[in-house]
This record gives sequence, structure tokens and C-alpha cells, in this order.
Amino acid sequence: MNYSAISDVCQGNPEKVAIASAAVQSYIGLAVITAPLVAVRLRRLHRRAPFAVCAALCVANWFLARNLPETLPTKERTQRVLWTEALNPLGCATALLRQTGAPRLQALSIAYSLVSMTRSADTFLQPFTAKVMGWGRDESAKLLSFWGATIFLSNQVLRKALRHMEPHMALRIGALFLTLQEFVKSLTSSWWHLPGALILGLPSAGLEPALKALIAEEARRTTRLRGGVVQAAMKTQQAFTLAMVGNPLMGASFAQWASQTPTPRFAWHYLVCAAASLFSGMLALGV
Repeated sequence: MNYSAISDVCQGNPEKVAIASAAVQSYIGLAVITAPLVAVRLRRLHRRAPFAVCAALCVANWFLARNLPETLPTKERTQRVLWTEALNPLGCATALLRQTGAPRLQALSIAYSLVSMTRSADTFLQPFTAKVMGWGRDESAKLLSFWGATIFLSNQVLRKALRHMEPHMALRIGALFLTLQEFVKSLTSSWWHLPGALILGLPSAGLEPALKALIAEEARRTTRLRGGVVQAAMKTQQAFTLAMVGNPLMGASFAQWASQTPTPRFAWHYLVCAAASLFSGMLALGV
């Protein structure tokens, strides 16, 4: 919903959408900084305290979303949402891929799914660090806070850089550095490797905002899809990619890597992430 509102406010302008997306990601980075540290302290009070706080925050978020003003004037609300469409998540998830006569839009959408797959590796962060370095929950929480700091800082810088950089350039730089980041993660054997990889990957912050901006622009140019419909399609496509492809693939890769004796030098699930990032950049820039 928030990206749909952002798209409406920015009127589909790719540069403005990219800058706004970077701002949203920086706020997410702030949340990631504080959430693990707060959760550690809450767990000391009661083992279920973090879940109670999360439930309260979800209720508060619902009230805020309920009072969010409509971002489009009444006369511009031309696309009606039908219940048959709302209850068909698979159709929504494949909406961008099914646009005939728009090969660039389809390629950008596939690239977006490939980038989304890299998120699946985060699920295995704690068992990965436990196996490689013997870390527990507290060490993993500190790493997540550091990761949040890199997200916040990189996206704050990105907001300013995008005012002087086209989305295509942000995509090119982002795909390269995300590939390098995931490759370095696959080599983790010491405590500083993961933080070092996160620092190396700072320029990759522009990859996802750039893809969102380019997809919105291409959809507006070649199809009848607009604003919130495009944003909803991207979000649903991302969720389906993670559920149907990313999570099973990363899970199988991690399980195979973890079961080998001795443990292989390269962590296979991070190598899959590096390959997905590399192919996404090649695909998005090759059309």
C-alpha cells in the first residue's frame, strides 16, 4: 500500500519513485538497527514479550493505515478493483509477466524476482553463523543491527545520489556490488567477513529502487497498468518468488552445504544469491 501511495504522489516519475523508495528503505534500516537490540532486552523480561510488542505495533500500524488519506483525486481513480482480481493472487503475481507486446517490462520483472531471491538467504543467517563461527542469538542480533545501519546510511546517501543519477546507472552499479557482496558472504570464516561484505555492498542500495522505478515507467509507457496496480503486482510477484522459488532453492542449497563433511569453502546459498544478482543485472540492462 505504501509503495502504491508513493507512486501516486510521484505521478509515476521514475527518478522521484527511486528517491522515495530509497527513503523508505532507509527507514527500514532504522527499524532493523533497533529491533534486534530491543528484542534481546525484551526477551530477558519474558520469552514472549517480543511477540506481544510486535502484536501491539501491528495494531497501531492498522490504525495508521486506516486513516491514511487517499493519494489520488476522485476523478483520477479510473481503475476499479474487482473481487475476482483481489482473490486471485497468482494472477496478480504474474500480471507484469503476462503483458504481451512489452518484452522490456517482462525482462525487468524477471530481474526484480531474481533480486528478490537474495532475501531468502537471510532466513538462514543464524544457523549459518552458528555453524561457521559458533555465534549465538546475541551475536546475530548485533550483526542485524549493523546491517540496519548500513541500510540506513547507504539509502540516505542514495537519496542524494539519485538526484544526479539515472535509474539505469543505479541499477548497473547496484547489481555489480550486490553480486560482490553475496560472493564475499559465501567465503565467511571470520567475524569480520559478514560486516565487511555489508560495507562492500553499500552501493547496491540503489538496485531495488531503480528496478521499481523502471518497471513503473515501462508499465505506464507500454500497458494500461498504472500506479497502485503495478506496485501491488510487484509486491505479490516478490512474495510468490520467495515462497515458490527462493526459499526452497536457498533451503536446499544451505542444507547441502551444511551437511557436507568437511564443510565446503564456499557457502552455496550465498553463491546462488550472487548468481541471481548477476543475472538480474545482465537481464535488465540487456534489453
